[in-house]
Amino acid sequence: MAILEPQQFYKRVEKSTKEQQYDSLYFFFGDEPYLLNQAVDYLKVCSLHGGAADFNFMSFYGADADISRVRDEVETLPMMAPRRVVLLKEVQELTEKEWDILDPIIKSQVSNSVFILTASKVDRRKRFFKLLIDHAASVEFKKPFDNQVPGWIQHIGKNFGLVFSDDSL
Repeated sequence: MAILEPQQFYKRVEKSTKEQQYDSLYFFFGDEPYLLNQAVDYLKVCSLHGGAADFNFMSFYGADADISRVRDEVETLPMMAPRRVVLLKEVQELTEKEWDILDPIIKSQVSNSVFILTASKVDRRKRFFKLLIDHAASVEFKKPFDNQVPGWIQHIGKNFGLVFSDDSL
């Protein structure tokens, strides 16, 4: 798959929500943590809507996760819901051996799970990042350019019911 722009990702999730058909694997990466975390939260809320969210969401950090348990969570059937969501953060911390454990569920995705992997730094030359980009709905979150910052401030403020004049930005 090609790397999606954030706007394309949000449109894709909106369509998925209407059809109740989500991708099984998402890979979010980049140097803009706020936008990346917003996308994770949005996907989590949309894909768990109408189900028992407390029973069907698990979150792990790459540096201290038991990768076998992560894989088990992805392969576990959802409870009283159409799907599970498993989040693995900071996957750039994983070792080659840990990637080998995840390899089967990346290549042959589990249809009743939404597996989200995030990374702040990505070396696109490494085999496992190439594999993720090829098999996952991948989204890169870049820091906005200086001329884009006022638009982002307006957008984020609008989510909180705030409106800023152009002079104040």
